[in-house]
Amino acid sequence: MQGLITSERAAKVYAFLARAGACPVEALAVMFGGEKKVQKAVRALTGAGYVRRVRVQGVEMAGLPGQDFSTERIALGWFAVRLAETGGIYDAETRKARFPSGHVLDVAVEERGKVVKVGKFRVRLEKLRENRLQEAIAS
Repeated sequence: MQGLITSERAAKVYAFLARAGACPVEALAVMFGGEKKVQKAVRALTGAGYVRRVRVQGVEMAGLPGQDFSTERIALGWFAVRLAETGGIYDAETRKARFPSGHVLDVAVEERGKVVKVGKFRVRLEKLRENRLQEAIAS
């Protein structure tokens, strides 16, 4: 039996994970108010049975039970967060990115999880960790 979600932040994190798939907790912190606040929200969601925490190659990940926690999810999670910062949406189920402009592009992961391919663009994971999406694509 799952518990209640009483935190607005936890509800937002849950909704994001449900749509975008498993994600590095560090990336969630960028989007949802910092590391301490996200850790608290993820802890509450884990305790209530809504979220699992898994380490993938030393990276703490959060995702819904049954979601994919493969290595490529590290890059896809960072991409989903950076896209959301721009007002876009990543859908893990269809593997498509919808940009604020209305463009919809296919998303894939290459080079063993180190590069996210979005349409004709390629973005390196380390750039996504450091920069907003526009700067990451431009560099």
